[in-house]
Amino acid sequence: MIRALISDFGGVLTTPLAAGFLAYQQEARISLEDLGRGMQAAGERYGEHPLYALERGQITEEEFARRLREQLDDGFDLTRLRCSPTNSIIGAFGSIRSK
Repeated sequence: MIRALISDFGGVLTTPLAAGFLAYQQEARISLEDLGRGMQAAGERYGEHPLYALERGQITEEEFARRLREQLDDGFDLTRLRCSPTNSIIGAFGSIRSK
């Protein structure tokens, strides 16, 4: 019997995060460098890079966005981060769960 299934988030359960951040920077007109600095500053403030905590499920998407908004002059709008669920993988995980 399978008791647990562990998976990566970006690029497995969703489309690749790098592509999402590239789309975000184009739409929001913010450089990847500024996004990176915002994440680094959030990591320094909270003791860990926010993306790592998000991927482990230790913070919500809303908390991730809030931490970035605090660090970026123009804020951070999570809805502009163009990552989509990878339905085939999620479906496969669901079929494993039902066994």
